[in-house]
Amino acid sequence: MSKVHLYLATLLITFSCSIQAALECAYLEYPPYAFEKEGKAQGITIEILKNLDSEVTFIKLPPARLFLYLESEEISCGLSSSIALSTKAYANNYYLPLLNVDTYIFYLKSHGTLPLDYFRGKDIAVLRGVQIEKSILKSKYGINSYDVNSPTHALKMIMLGRLEGFHMSASAILNLKEYDSELVTFVAKPAIKVTAGFYINKKNKQAFDKLKRQRSAFFNTQSYRDILKKHLNKDLLVDSSALK
Repeated sequence: MSKVHLYLATLLITFSCSIQAALECAYLEYPPYAFEKEGKAQGITIEILKNLDSEVTFIKLPPARLFLYLESEEISCGLSSSIALSTKAYANNYYLPLLNVDTYIFYLKSHGTLPLDYFRGKDIAVLRGVQIEKSILKSKYGINSYDVNSPTHALKMIMLGRLEGFHMSASAILNLKEYDSELVTFVAKPAIKVTAGFYINKKNKQAFDKLKRQRSAFFNTQSYRDILKKHLNKDLLVDSSALK
């Protein structure tokens, strides 16, 4: 083999390996954690993952399809505002330090001030695919869940009177342009505390090893704390002393 052929073969192998190592990550439309704006993926978990892997690409998927594609290995990575324990059979779950999310039950303001107990035995909207939240709502409060595809879908369902309420993080709802505080309110007491993060398919060892090497160092940097502060909202339960 000539030197030219050897050089071209080496380039081809290197290029092939880089393609295999590239991480494609799916996300849910769930502002401010992950959302699409001007054709680009943005949000707190998007920024964090870009810092961990500068070559990562993003694709927006409905909730149920995200978990289905992750399990079937059609995608390598998934972002979520709450980690679903049901994914542990096929994915490694990465929790994001200091980023714990308070979730609430939202409902029509015309109903007055309601406690969590009011929703016992009633149907409320929950983002499709987030099984752990459904389980907690049922076991802890006796609340039934109805799958919706997005925060916008959930808001529409209660505005039409088809459901009693919906369960989401405050940031996800307050960032919606359709949200109207004159019409919708929420139970003062948080329903669940969950931890935001992302999933990596267990069979994608390259992506797993790469993020494992980088995540610990990055989470201890000021850059990570700056990202949290940039997106900080009242449902991000961050120890403020850790952000200084």
